Amino acid sequence: MKNYHQLLQDYREQFLQNLITVLKFPSVSADPAFNGDLKACADWLGDYLVRIGGKVSQIADYGKPVVYGEFLVDPKLPTVLLYGHYDVQPAGDRELWHQDPFDPLITEDRKLIARGSSDNKGPFMIFLAAIELMKKKSGLPLNIKIVLEGEEESSGKALFDFVEFQSERLKCDLVISTDAGGFLPGRPAITYGTRGIVYKQIDIYGPKQDLHSGTFGGEVQNPANALALILGSLFDANGKINIPGIYDQVRPIESAERQEFCALEFDEKKFCESLGIRETIHEPDFNVLEQIWCRPNLTINGLISGYTGEGAKTVLPAKASAKISMRLVPDQQPEEISALIDAHLQKLCPPGVKMQISTLGTAEPYLGPRSGPTDDAASVAIEKTFGYKPVHIREGGTLPILSHFRKMLTDNILIIGLARPDSAAHGPNEYFHLDDFDRGVEMTCVLFDLLADKLK
Repeated sequence: MKNYHQLLQDYREQFLQNLITVLKFPSVSADPAFNGDLKACADWLGDYLVRIGGKVSQIADYGKPVVYGEFLVDPKLPTVLLYGHYDVQPAGDRELWHQDPFDPLITEDRKLIARGSSDNKGPFMIFLAAIELMKKKSGLPLNIKIVLEGEEESSGKALFDFVEFQSERLKCDLVISTDAGGFLPGRPAITYGTRGIVYKQIDIYGPKQDLHSGTFGGEVQNPANALALILGSLFDANGKINIPGIYDQVRPIESAERQEFCALEFDEKKFCESLGIRETIHEPDFNVLEQIWCRPNLTINGLISGYTGEGAKTVLPAKASAKISMRLVPDQQPEEISALIDAHLQKLCPPGVKMQISTLGTAEPYLGPRSGPTDDAASVAIEKTFGYKPVHIREGGTLPILSHFRKMLTDNILIIGLARPDSAAHGPNEYFHLDDFDRGVEMTCVLFDLLADKLK
């Protein structure tokens, strides 16, 4: 097994500067105002892959640019497809950040703070740095294809179309996703399951304009009141969902898997402290990890209605809106769950208002194997470089493309989580730890060497 540690020391600063450059692009996919920045980020990544010897194309036919690169060594060797995304969440309230979220900051304890640092620019730049490092040392031991999408954070379908129509071009023996998190600080995880999603917007319409709440309150149905009634009836205080049929297709958790969850080093008290909450909620028959990873969840993601400024303004609003998301687990199907939600919402709508329901995005849950040759290779590479055996976990979030990769390319999918659990992805002061970046580059080189043998 080759030793990449010393060579990494010579190029660490160069790799760090590359990451900082990528983080400076405000590549927010949800807001069209940032389309130019998305394109600029895609251009830089494409140029970088060319500089380190890749054959690269940037494909915008399917939506926001997909950066596709190939490092084809020998058709007789195994082929690995690397997946990541260069788009990021909006920065949110900039007052909550230590500094501009697109002006990366390195703290004394080696945290690199910037939007997108953990989700997902830091992790995928580890794999690109590893490719460059291996080419400098002794060359790549297998063929590598790279797909970096620009719509993951905005429920885009560009990559789905790209994979479907370019499936022959993307043919591979293994897909590696870099878009995941670890379970404990400095200890990577191998993720084998993610939840799906159904995302909706509910709009409640009442009078043609805002009204005086004293003059009209009581005889005119208030859209905000109506929305509150609807949302309040969707779940109980423990999060159990009150929509008929929602749990009918939920796959039970295997007893062996439940035992594995119980063996994990999960401290519920520290979990609460890290979030600034006093206690967790979950269904009575499930613990916190089972609730997050293996049970459906309905969340109100946003609410708006009426007057929300300073002081008092007594209005009966003309409209009220909410965004809600349902996380799905095996064997729930997005189309079926979406229809159940719509039917139940319509039944709950009180008289005197009109309801409009829009589906903003859906994705299937993913569940893969918990062991196998590629899993073995990843476990050895992680233990050799990080000093710990990786834990095997599910993920409460959603990686929409995974089920499509399985359908169109291969069942062999490996998800390696390098971002720390408290990395604040999607929140203020998101960070990626530079210790994990350095070890991650070395780990990836070792992994590629092992996969070259395991995938034969």
